[in-house]
Amino acid sequence: MAKATNYPNKGQNMTKENTVKNTSPLVELNSSLENEYMEVISKGEDANIANLEFIKSLDAQMQSGLTQAVAISTLKNTAKGIKVGIVVKHGHIPSISTASSIIAKYENELPEVTASAILTLAGRVLADVKASGVKAHLAKYDTLKELSDNTKTKAESQADAKGDKVEQDVQELAQGITLESIVDAVDAYLNQNDLKTLTTSELEKLHKVIAKLITVEKNTKAVKA
Repeated sequence: MAKATNYPNKGQNMTKENTVKNTSPLVELNSSLENEYMEVISKGEDANIANLEFIKSLDAQMQSGLTQAVAISTLKNTAKGIKVGIVVKHGHIPSISTASSIIAKYENELPEVTASAILTLAGRVLADVKASGVKAHLAKYDTLKELSDNTKTKAESQADAKGDKVEQDVQELAQGITLESIVDAVDAYLNQNDLKTLTTSELEKLHKVIAKLITVEKNTKAVKA
């Protein structure tokens, strides 16, 4: 059953002109979207089909030229002061297209699956494979459960992203490293430790590095000869 909805500070008229307006020099609102959004909110957060249809409608509008910035500002402004639960929020805008694709792909499993669950899964998919990989990712799995089971959580995607960033930083730093700086660093490390007791757990790797350094030594002597 849809929940009763109040719209404080929204006035009594729920219908607005179908125009794009500016409430400030920096914020654009789409009145048509605002009216549609208010209608969905008025049906309540339990109106699952209405929320699923709104996701599809919002995606279609964005495919037709509605920008993410205007969509975000419109939903954010419309929801101000509303005290009831809202399913589709302005923070979902970046993953709306992915959510719409999920709805289309797994339509036979709806409306048993909530719009809220679809939006959560869409956020995970987008974080995992990025926008360019969504279509191929969805094509691999026949059910929503399979899709969910094979999609990383946001925490996992964030951890991977951090790992990739660290690896990239190391590679960038490596490009600026010279052999002389490596030798200086090794020399400084050895000087700070007792060579009589210093050992390594990577003996084979140490042998490879020593062999390479000997090769560098021979190359250098040959050039100077």
